[in-house]
Amino acid sequence: MRTKVERETSELPVLALPPQAEAEKARREEVLWARKQARRAAWRVLVPFLLAVLIGLGHLLFGAYDAGRDLRDLAVKTLTPADGPVEPVSQLAHRLAVEVYGDSHDEAAALRYESLVRVVAKELDRIPGKDNASRLDRFERETRLLLMGHAAFPAGAQALLVIFFPALCLSSFLRAAEGIEQVATAGRPTTFAGHVWYRRYLQLLTEQKHRFFWRRLGFALLLGYGTMYLVAPVGVKAMAIGEYLVRNAIPGEPTYPFILIAFQNAPVFSVGFAGFYLYSLTLFIRRYTTHDLNDRIFVPLFLRGISVALLGWVLASIGEESGLSRALVFAVGIFPQAGFQAIAKLTQTTVDRLSNEGSSAFKTIPEIDFWKETTLQELGINDFNDLAKASLDQLLVDLGMNPGVLVRAVDRAVLVHVLGAEAADKLAKIPLFSASDVVLYTRGRSAWTDRWGAVGIAPAFPQGDDLSPEEKRARKTAVEKALGADDLCIQLDHLVHDRNVQTVVDNLLSYQSL
Repeated sequence: MRTKVERETSELPVLALPPQAEAEKARREEVLWARKQARRAAWRVLVPFLLAVLIGLGHLLFGAYDAGRDLRDLAVKTLTPADGPVEPVSQLAHRLAVEVYGDSHDEAAALRYESLVRVVAKELDRIPGKDNASRLDRFERETRLLLMGHAAFPAGAQALLVIFFPALCLSSFLRAAEGIEQVATAGRPTTFAGHVWYRRYLQLLTEQKHRFFWRRLGFALLLGYGTMYLVAPVGVKAMAIGEYLVRNAIPGEPTYPFILIAFQNAPVFSVGFAGFYLYSLTLFIRRYTTHDLNDRIFVPLFLRGISVALLGWVLASIGEESGLSRALVFAVGIFPQAGFQAIAKLTQTTVDRLSNEGSSAFKTIPEIDFWKETTLQELGINDFNDLAKASLDQLLVDLGMNPGVLVRAVDRAVLVHVLGAEAADKLAKIPLFSASDVVLYTRGRSAWTDRWGAVGIAPAFPQGDDLSPEEKRARKTAVEKALGADDLCIQLDHLVHDRNVQTVVDNLLSYQSL
């Protein structure tokens, strides 16, 4: 049973807040929601990349630890034997090279071992004592400590190479929250671009309630594994031993970082991944600067990375004797189509259908460049026909392209789709450059009065002239003459009733300009 106080309280009248207070409360709730969503999204995008960094860190540290054991084994062989003659360093180096490479080893391998044997022997001689076992134990401890310290730089570099990507995503989430807060403070946007950006910010944070863990994890692991071979091109353990050799070099030996030498002997996979990393970095930065960075980017990049890795292994099997250069492999990391073309030339086959990166399908749409084309392909829009049929309302929210440029691109794509590229170019003489231009030119205000009059709303910025039937026929004839056509009634009706063209015209009526 309710108490007396509860009964009296429940019977009190509920006082409604004034409209201004309700609006202020709604704005505060929207700002708090945006901040909360940004924080949640930041953690969700960071977790898989931090996991990839930890895996890479463990791999690098274990490689340095394992290299210490190998150096101890080498130190054992450099000790003065209890009986018998002392083996010269050069002879010992050749013997070790034979044990590893066989009788067919070259002088370069023996020279590498000779330098390493001399450095190990020098460092071992610095340790005092007559008990070889204790000297070896101390040598191993000091060597492993040194190698682990040396591994800190590549581990930090690898972490920065990986974390940079989620950091951009995190910044985009915070920027969206800040944009929503600015709208809540200054009021609803009054321009077309401002309204579109506000809708994009809302969608970016709203869609973060869905979990994209697996697509993020796949790209993060690919990135983490690949970047390990950017900081350790010839392998983790080999890099640790090479750095040890450089840091403890005999006077007169070169002491510049071993990674500069390692890149000269890096496998094809490392070179190809360097190109892929450059492409991914460029794409992420461009998408961030255009406010178009979202989780949709991870899947195509993951597939592209797998393609680059497979192409790298195939091209590595071909070898340099076939004229394959490292510059080509690096280019394959940026444009996998170059790898297909190289394989096609070597195997005397054609692979035109495997990829369409070589030729753009948006040549007739000047607003679409290579990077915008890449973004559109993520949505399944592969040419101007797909762009003309796509929903402009949805594209304005899904794409981070400049709203005015995107509207113009879709408007132009509809014109090319209906009339053809050659006819669209001819209309520039009138001048008419888009489908909405043709509709407003030939129909005037009747292009929108039927739709707007039905709902009884007066447009803020009326578009088109109030044409008489004779003027409409005259303008239609001018268009037909420019195109060399007899009758364009069907095509013009198609443009008038096209949903994207109506969207463009409606926004022109609502805003002074797009």
